[in-house]
Amino acid sequence: FGDLLRKRLLQAKNYDVKRLNLNASRWFEDNGFALEAFQHAAAAEDINRVLLLVDAGHTPLYLRGYAVPVLRWLQSLSPETKDAHPILWVMTAWTLWITHQSIKVEPILQQAESVLAQRPHDDETGLTPGRIAAMRAMLWATLFMRRGFLCGDRSNPSGQTALKKRCGQSTWRSWKSCWK
Repeated sequence: FGDLLRKRLLQAKNYDVKRLNLNASRWFEDNGFALEAFQHAAAAEDINRVLLLVDAGHTPLYLRGYAVPVLRWLQSLSPETKDAHPILWVMTAWTLWITHQSIKVEPILQQAESVLAQRPHDDETGLTPGRIAAMRAMLWATLFMRRGFLCGDRSNPSGQTALKKRCGQSTWRSWKSCWK
């Protein structure tokens, strides 16, 4: 039924589809439907509203079980759009990590840092470096879990020893070679 209504709406010439999607997004948000609010804001191509909805509350939408739809939307955006809003690069990294694509995360974080280095500090970019650091901490934890450090392997008394044994180095910058 929803598809039929969308088709008829698109056929009608006197409706502003973006405005209707924004109205639907607000209604869904007001009535506690976070995913639907996000989807309508994304359909309206209102980046600022989507960012507001994804980060609404104490836990981002992608950490509340909606990583896949958020990742799909993020992957549909151009690099230029993400460069204009560096937090989108960081959200991409988090959703990739959540969807078990950790190997893709570090290049995304490096892109975010590159963009941030070229921008003045403002309200939008203020927390982004902290989110990048938190993501890298999660990558560390994932690396150690995959290598048995936190999963019962008592043969390696410390994370640095485990990393050095596996990779021949003890710096986090060499983490990528450990995933092979």
